[in-house]
Amino acid sequence: MFLSKNADRFEYILEMYPSTIIKFNEKLETLISCKDSASFFSHFDFIIFQILFNIILNENLPNDDKSKSIDKLMELLVNFKTLVNYDNIYKLLTTLLKTNYNLDNLNTLIETYVKLAPSQCFLSLFNELLSYEYQAQQSFLNQIIVHNLNDFKQYKNLVYKIWILLFDENDHVSELAMKIWNNFQLYIDKDFLSSEEFSLAFDEKYPKLDIANKSVVVFARLFPELNGKITERYQNYYLDEINRINTNNLDWDTEKSRLIFFTYLSENINLMSNTEKETLLGFIMSISDKDKNEEMLEQMRKTM
Repeated sequence: MFLSKNADRFEYILEMYPSTIIKFNEKLETLISCKDSASFFSHFDFIIFQILFNIILNENLPNDDKSKSIDKLMELLVNFKTLVNYDNIYKLLTTLLKTNYNLDNLNTLIETYVKLAPSQCFLSLFNELLSYEYQAQQSFLNQIIVHNLNDFKQYKNLVYKIWILLFDENDHVSELAMKIWNNFQLYIDKDFLSSEEFSLAFDEKYPKLDIANKSVVVFARLFPELNGKITERYQNYYLDEINRINTNNLDWDTEKSRLIFFTYLSENINLMSNTEKETLLGFIMSISDKDKNEEMLEQMRKTM
């Protein structure tokens, strides 16, 4: 409890006395090998894990120092698997996978957790997939392939996350996602339109906005009958963005998020019926976006 409320003090101790990490890891080694280790661990597991977590998640420590503590964490998982609180490990992992930690034992840590933790823990870890760093995404996707972890297929929101990663700009991530998509015979359906994953295409805070929008562009091509609803969603997003820019007195030239509306139109204008194009034409004529209006009107003229 002290550490959770006084994390800054613990970081100070690590900074002033870096040998603390070495000494702690040595003590853990002794604990793991001692005769009454299980009894001791069952009483002090929270303290042990809290110290490990503070080391592993400390932004000021180099990855090499964190690596040794991760190795000790895996030893604890293996040796005391029936005593471990996997919810706490899940919280550590989801935080760690969002950092730039990329050493080799990351893959082993994920593998160890996936093997030992209840299946629900794996699914919870999966649910955060789109927020992980590239290296972590690769490690996680690789575990799905290696261990044939197909329980997620029954959860549409998890399938939709793989769908989005098919369009990732990192080739390793997109290739692994494609392999999973093909191996497990996944498919996209119309319910994607009402999912949280679909909504990422309209969240300017989402760091991979372009990827999410690519997934929507292709989705619209697969289900052209939904194009009207998707276009309406982009129109509403555009109006919200313009309102945000004007309200906060932001520079239109640097606030490019509004342009995803026109990107979508340029990609899918040919899918629209003449009625949809006429409705869209009225919307475009009602706005004043010097960067794109003339360009879009010219494209519409060519398709009508």
